[in-house]
Amino acid sequence: MIARAMNTGSADCLPFRELAGREARISRSISLREFSRIWSLVEAEASSATDTDVHVELGFHIDPEGFPWVSGSAEVPVELLCHRCAETVGHNLRAAFELCIVSDEVSAEQFAEARDVLVCPGSSLSVAEVVEDELLLALPERLCQTEPCDRMPQLDYPDQAVDAAASGNVPVVNESLERDNPFAALESLRRDLKKED
Repeated sequence: MIARAMNTGSADCLPFRELAGREARISRSISLREFSRIWSLVEAEASSATDTDVHVELGFHIDPEGFPWVSGSAEVPVELLCHRCAETVGHNLRAAFELCIVSDEVSAEQFAEARDVLVCPGSSLSVAEVVEDELLLALPERLCQTEPCDRMPQLDYPDQAVDAAASGNVPVVNESLERDNPFAALESLRRDLKKED
């Protein structure tokens, strides 16, 4: 997988080559608002998302070939809209990753089959640049874990005619509905043609 480093507005820029040379470890808590793409998915009105922080742990090292690597994890509690039941559901979003940092797309294409790659043409990157794509990839396909979901709306509705027949009541045909049938004229024409034959 190739992840492009994107500018998400975080001012916390990390000189990754220097950090990798020192095998540094970094811990950060960054406001969820710094992650613009995740922020757009969060039900901010339904939660205290404005005060929510993403907790990030990063470790840097250089591999035997001389490439800098960043590995770590990120975690944030969020409230997301479930697409099955259309309800807001709380979820603890977690991602773990290990990325080789390369400077251009050509290098990325060379190494993408053997390792996950983060493209960063500069000498520094922000914590949000490292983490946001990984958190997006960690979003669950479905939020409701129970099957069937208790909050899922009813998808089938009983047929009134079948219910009436089962109870012994004969359904009453509404003549005005029959007159409003847009195909009634065609049915009448078809019957007239049959009579002529």
